[in-house]
Amino acid sequence: MSLPDPQRNPHSTDPATAWVVRYSAPSSAGGKRRQPRVYGRTKKECAENLITALGQVQAGRHVDDRRTKLGEQLDRRLRWWASEGDLKPSTLASYREAIELYLRPGLGHLRLMDLSEHHFRDLAAAMRLINRPAADADTTDLLRRLMAARATRDGKRISTRPLTEARIRRVRAVASSALSDLVPAVLPANPAAAAKLGKARRARPLLWTPPRVERWQQTSEIPGRVMVWTAELAGRFLDSIEDERLYALFHLATYYGPRRNELCILTWADTDLAARRLHIRGDVKTERSDRIVVIDQATADVLRGWRKVQLAERMAWGAAWTDSGRVFTREDGTPLRPGWVSTRFDTLAARAGLPPITLHGLRHGAATMLLAAGQPPKVISEVLGHSTVAFTMDVYTEVAGELADAAASAIAAYIPRRASNVPGGGPDDH
Repeated sequence: MSLPDPQRNPHSTDPATAWVVRYSAPSSAGGKRRQPRVYGRTKKECAENLITALGQVQAGRHVDDRRTKLGEQLDRRLRWWASEGDLKPSTLASYREAIELYLRPGLGHLRLMDLSEHHFRDLAAAMRLINRPAADADTTDLLRRLMAARATRDGKRISTRPLTEARIRRVRAVASSALSDLVPAVLPANPAAAAKLGKARRARPLLWTPPRVERWQQTSEIPGRVMVWTAELAGRFLDSIEDERLYALFHLATYYGPRRNELCILTWADTDLAARRLHIRGDVKTERSDRIVVIDQATADVLRGWRKVQLAERMAWGAAWTDSGRVFTREDGTPLRPGWVSTRFDTLAARAGLPPITLHGLRHGAATMLLAAGQPPKVISEVLGHSTVAFTMDVYTEVAGELADAAASAIAAYIPRRASNVPGGGPDDH
């Protein structure tokens, strides 16, 4: 069977669609005959795209109709992901969340053939406004749809925190994957993959100084995207959760700042409490993510106490207990879910009446307090597993200086002095 021959596209002004060819696809649900087009920059490329499109038809992975909307394609792709069984349940859940909270409400009503890069740039711009003060003054239909989708989920209110750039890019990646099979049979290019979202601007941490805390108590205003507790606030948090089952996890996070996933996958085999060493492996974001952290004796004692608790739980569960080898686990020994750890932290911090930070904010706090305490930047960079010392200094120097100023002010206020003995203390001095 000979394939149809590509022809020059007389109506095209886009080099990507300079050549075009039609082919026969399965009839629509109503029995209507369909002959979609595929395109190419050259005749050879167009012919290759035709072979790819026919292969998708043969495999049953062809989109039913060029009138199909993005929402339908997202649902179809989600079914494929679930049926193929290649994804971990947590990954599939994150894909489903990206579709249900952002892609379907934001762009699901658009036809596939009408999608372009600017739709995904607009979606990213709207996502950046979620839960920010500017959203009230710049509400668009797109933003209203996103906020309505995020109002509740499973009967619970969605987080009120702004979205991170990493989350926005993950949502775009899900869209790109969902559309990848449509090129070139339906789309000449993948608009989600081609969309340039701009370079993520790193948000510098801000310290919860007393004036900022007072303002937050009055108005619930959070002054920055990344907030850090002072040493006093961190101490109050740990004091408030001493009876918490996973106190040791939050203690370790507060003092040494491992990443969330690093905490969840830390094993006892990588923990030497006698030598006070932890081998942090993590996701290996950088080569230096795999590192040895030396902990203080008090933290080692906290981990010893936690190990006794875990062993008691193992005895109570008996044969039903799962030996995952992890340091921090659920009561039955199974690994902790990272998302649950963040949710638990939010609950404990709110219960303590403290100004809000994220669980990752404990990592920021550990870095800034170590800097303010005079630890060498190289040591801090190694403890946290940063890629470079320059990164540590660039992100944390300003807030560490602010923290040091707060500590200096606290010391000055702690030591009582008569005004006459303080230089510039009053008119009697002159």
